[in-house]
Amino acid sequence: MWREVSGNFARAEAGSKNSGEHGDDFWEYCGGRAHVFYLHQWCNHRGAGREFCSANIYSDDEDDSQKEGTSRAKKGNRKRRNSSQAEVLAALADSVGAIAAANETSEAQEATWKEQALLLHDKRISHRLSMLSDILKRTNSNILELKTHILEHEDNSDEDEFDAESLLAQERGKRQKLRDQILELECEVIGNVNAEQVI
Repeated sequence: MWREVSGNFARAEAGSKNSGEHGDDFWEYCGGRAHVFYLHQWCNHRGAGREFCSANIYSDDEDDSQKEGTSRAKKGNRKRRNSSQAEVLAALADSVGAIAAANETSEAQEATWKEQALLLHDKRISHRLSMLSDILKRTNSNILELKTHILEHEDNSDEDEFDAESLLAQERGKRQKLRDQILELECEVIGNVNAEQVI
């Protein structure tokens, strides 16, 4: 497109400057082409560029609106192209390997966290079991003391025996609750051991 416009402009410019045919009306030399006249007006307005437009500056390898989008990408050397594909595949394999390694690492960390959680849970259960067994021992010693107190004071007042009897009943209820709690914890420990063996 530019070649056509600049060629028509150069012809009109040459025609307007022929000796003996000088005229102020550039339109007569444009051949009815408005784009050539517009280019003339633009050059007059700018005060420069007339030489550029009439000289057809754009060469084959420069910008031309008719050639836009028609350029083809040059094909490279086949060996070079294959090596770049090999490099891309190698980089892809490396990244997949890194992702797999990260996944294995995260799985190992998760397994470690699970083991630590189970270990902490087992420690808490063992601590609770030791506390409950200590409380059970004290309760058993209290029951024994109350029984000896009742046996020693059989002949004394009924009021003292009634209080000892009610205390004895309370301690026996407490002992049963402690035994139930210990049994629950033991069942939980056995369940955890079985679950760990399955994993």
